Amino acid sequence: MNIQKIFLLSFFTTIKIFCIALKCIKSFLCCFHLVRILIYLFKIIHL
Repeated sequence: MNIQKIFLLSFFTTIKIFCIALKCIKSFLCCFHLVRILIYLFKIIHL
């Protein structure tokens, strides 16, 4: 299996759990910021 895909899937699952757990009024914004942060981290890991 592709390790990168597993890595991304686990992070997106984590994001979903965070969004459900936080139950923010602006949950979309919470998810959006988490995705942005994780994409940034993913780019750093690849560099």
